[in-house]
Amino acid sequence: MAEVAALAIKLHHYELATRASGEQGIAAFILGDIETAKAQVLRAWELSKVENDPAATVRYASVFGAGLVQIHRFKEAFTPLNQAIKIAETILQLPTLQLPFTRR
Repeated sequence: MAEVAALAIKLHHYELATRASGEQGIAAFILGDIETAKAQVLRAWELSKVENDPAATVRYASVFGAGLVQIHRFKEAFTPLNQAIKIAETILQLPTLQLPFTRR
């Protein structure tokens, strides 16, 4: 996935690069590399907010929160999970949803 992120950056598709990095973080968590997973998913979560990509923000906030639950850090999980729910509720109230990966 690092190659995907690098190619996306080269082609100026920064949202795709962010998503590739976030997905790599999810894979790292599955493989047991918690520190890499945390760094990559948190980075993707923060960048998705800057890039105004609410679908990615919901995904990475919820994945990060779920990861915290898996390692029994329940109180810390509330913030990202609540943020994901709040944004998802806002998205559902929009008249039309924007397809992911479309250029603006």
